[in-house]
Amino acid sequence: MSALLRKHVTGFGRLAEEAGIQANQQLHCGRAPHHGEDAMSTTAAPLRWGVIGLGWVSTDFTGPGMVESPGSQIFACLGSTPEKGQAFAGRFGVERVHASLEAMMADPDVDAVYIATPNALQREAVLAAARPGKHVLCENPFAMSDAEAREMTQACERAGVVLRVAHQLRMEQAVVRARELVRS
Repeated sequence: MSALLRKHVTGFGRLAEEAGIQANQQLHCGRAPHHGEDAMSTTAAPLRWGVIGLGWVSTDFTGPGMVESPGSQIFACLGSTPEKGQAFAGRFGVERVHASLEAMMADPDVDAVYIATPNALQREAVLAAARPGKHVLCENPFAMSDAEAREMTQACERAGVVLRVAHQLRMEQAVVRARELVRS
């Protein structure tokens, strides 16, 4: 694994674990145990992710990051074609391949979704995830406009779900230095 990929995977793993820890604290109350999980256990089960959008970011960065994160499990996926879904499922050991956004959101075993669709489709996916109470990690750019960003944020707040934007480069040394220069 290249140093760049390792750094990206590690950064994603931390982001997924942060969302997962918060999500599991909410999800363990009021949901049935899954896959051998003891209903009386105090140990949080991995967050069961549905991955929407199976392009290079999901296959080369996010997928490996989720697999390596002990707090995450890729449980379901949705691609632009059934073939993409099956290929992704085979590569990452994904249990379910969904044929539509509606099917993914109706899956009671998916706790959270990672959205890596083309930018113009992200709003629809975030709003669809909020309705059934699925936590959301959305690739950047988060929205196509300020109005969309507000709508997506408010929908997740109303649903009581965790919403994060997958922009792990914001703390990269070059980005931090650029921010300092802009502010000076």
